[in-house]
Amino acid sequence: MEERSGPQAVSPDATVAPFRIVVGWTQAPFSRGVQLRLQSQCAEGPAAGALEDHRFLMTRNQALLLANFLLESTGQVLPPRRREGPVRRLLRRLTGG
Repeated sequence: MEERSGPQAVSPDATVAPFRIVVGWTQAPFSRGVQLRLQSQCAEGPAAGALEDHRFLMTRNQALLLANFLLESTGQVLPPRRREGPVRRLLRRLTGG
């Protein structure tokens, strides 16, 4: 009988896929998270210049983790949150929003 093992880890260099360049994106909320649409262009090979759409559904937590990772990896920080003025705060309390 042949012995089988579980799934094997694949090194990132095991497959040679051409690099893609992100040229645009959109996002839209959905019931439990975010729908992210990335548009990319092939950088090299026979499909160079071809545009492709990639659609991803992410939970809110996944979107937050991705955003945090991108901020940290680029050395960016979020701007400080502006304090809400007293009139806007009063209106928010009165309207429940």
